[in-house]
Amino acid sequence: MPRIGIDIGGTNLKAGLVDDDGKVLARRETPTPADEPPEQAVATMVGFIRELGAPSMVGIGAPGLVDSKNGVVRTSPNLPQWENVRLAAMLEKEVGVPVKLANDVNAIAWGEFLFGAGRGCRDILVITLGTGLGGALILDGKLHIGKDQTAGEIGHVTLIPDGYKCPCGNTGCLEQYVAKNGIVRRAKTLRKDLVDPTPETIAQAAARGEEWARSVYEGVGINLGQIIAGMIQILNLEKVIVGGKIANAGEVLFGPLRAHAAERIYPLLRETYTIEKVALGPDSGIIGAAFL
Repeated sequence: MPRIGIDIGGTNLKAGLVDDDGKVLARRETPTPADEPPEQAVATMVGFIRELGAPSMVGIGAPGLVDSKNGVVRTSPNLPQWENVRLAAMLEKEVGVPVKLANDVNAIAWGEFLFGAGRGCRDILVITLGTGLGGALILDGKLHIGKDQTAGEIGHVTLIPDGYKCPCGNTGCLEQYVAKNGIVRRAKTLRKDLVDPTPETIAQAAARGEEWARSVYEGVGINLGQIIAGMIQILNLEKVIVGGKIANAGEVLFGPLRAHAAERIYPLLRETYTIEKVALGPDSGIIGAAFL
């Protein structure tokens, strides 16, 4: 029987009816009621589920600190009114089928592991690169969340101890140098005349061969590649899979990233892994959630 996967993003809330082969049969999408109480989002999800059909189960990927064992969203920067929301229980009461909850990046990783770029692997790291930097781990074929359910979050590994302030309270987090704000900040440093640059417009300039823009993404490759190399050496990963809007930069991003990761890895390991883009695109979170 088909399942329903729900992907709650800071911008859009998406749901899909997914068959046993991981194919999305039907979709629904609407702007996320991010500034509203969680009951508003629950009502939207209930409506989507009823429109999509009678599923055997529902899975949800939600941003922020998620207690997947108890089905609770503890807190989420993108959803300011969500504090200790018992989301799985709230939805189960309305739809009458089992509901499973996971962090959104964990859901993406599970989708890629089952049906995407991680299929056939046992040990992978999945990261999402956009407004922030999220991470999730599949180890020995299992989603590895850790005792406090925060495993894989490489965005808040310290890159530069006395670096830029991060909203998490630390300074110099990797996220501040390779995600949206870091890319835009670096571009403005190199080109004072830029007006409202975005990672996408900077990537387009790099693809045209503009050196300042290529330098921005070279910096992303150096910084992110250094941390990824450490993860590969520690965990002997088979694949690193990169998603999020910034991954759409293509070789502008992946060329420097692969090159600089290889420079930092023990020579015997350089041919034992690959760094790839997500294969399921924007459906990976829906598909992964459906199979939680």
